Amino acid sequence: MASPHDDLRDQEHKRCFVCDPSRAGGMKVSFELNDAGVAIGRFDCNADYEGYDGLVHGGVIATLLDAIMTNCLFQHGHVAVTADLRVRYRKPVLLHQQAELRGWIVATTLP
Repeated sequence: MASPHDDLRDQEHKRCFVCDPSRAGGMKVSFELNDAGVAIGRFDCNADYEGYDGLVHGGVIATLLDAIMTNCLFQHGHVAVTADLRVRYRKPVLLHQQAELRGWIVATTLP
């Protein structure tokens, strides 16, 4: 389901390495908002993103987490940049599968 805020992302984030569908060498992840207000993205974990044998590189995982956060905000009509990103990896992400990214707003200090 397309969001009315897709144009906000396209305006503010048009050359993004992760979500620009026309960017050569980009990740081309698309994002949408479900009925519960959760941003969802899907990413094909192919061998181009391998770190350790059979696993997606941790830096790629951090990039995807940053992207779902940003796109969740866009989907809710907010523009922001990442000021701090800390990642605790709980499980490896395997290659040769599709990863589903999910992001939602827990709290806000926005007016």
